[in-house]
Amino acid sequence: GNSMKNWQHVFTILAVDSKTGKPTELLVKAKTRKNMDEWLAALNSHKREARRISGALWLKPNEERRHFTLSDTTLSMSKAETTPVVATWTIKASKNADDEGYAKHVEKTLTLLAENRWQTTVVFG
Repeated sequence: GNSMKNWQHVFTILAVDSKTGKPTELLVKAKTRKNMDEWLAALNSHKREARRISGALWLKPNEERRHFTLSDTTLSMSKAETTPVVATWTIKASKNADDEGYAKHVEKTLTLLAENRWQTTVVFG
């Protein structure tokens, strides 16, 4: 399928699943570079008032559109803006401006080769 085709504006969010308490890494895609930068700025901010954003993001690798809302250290997800929340995560706030934060842009360049039957393996380290 074409689920792997577009890796522009993709970023990871390190979070803790509110139900299980397990650390998880969400892989999501924003519609534009500007939108991705807004999410990264909010997710990585050490200022509580700056940690507020909501909107559509696409879950990788299946490109499922979901509505996400960040409110301070809580990230919630629903199928659409008006539907019930289906998942929530806790995201640590950065301690200060020098702290790298918990969300990062993913730069992926995939090379598909005929010798490998046009397949590739993506490893997230």
